[in-house]
Amino acid sequence: MKALTPEYTQQVLQQIQDLPPDAEVTAIEQTAEQLKAMNWQPILLTDLPDFVRFTKEKLLVFIEQLIANKQDLTEQHLSLLLYHYRLLQRLRNDEPEAWDEINELVEDD
Repeated sequence: MKALTPEYTQQVLQQIQDLPPDAEVTAIEQTAEQLKAMNWQPILLTDLPDFVRFTKEKLLVFIEQLIANKQDLTEQHLSLLLYHYRLLQRLRNDEPEAWDEINELVEDD
């Protein structure tokens, strides 16, 4: 796995900041409950309790804490966090294609 560089970190943090605004709290909670009922949890390379309820701000703070604590991070860690957060945003907006992805993942397990 490729070591995490400050440049890549800044790039990912900027991509997160550039994402659309967070969904309403009710949509976040409803999506989290649906995912919980499906026993779905994203595959991340770091322990992240309650990721399905994260907002952009919580994700940014979490990444900054990981970096500050000198965690052994790679580019893949941040890429997975960004990928799954983008998927969460799509689920919260009730995009059928995003739910199709989740259904495929759950059915494969």
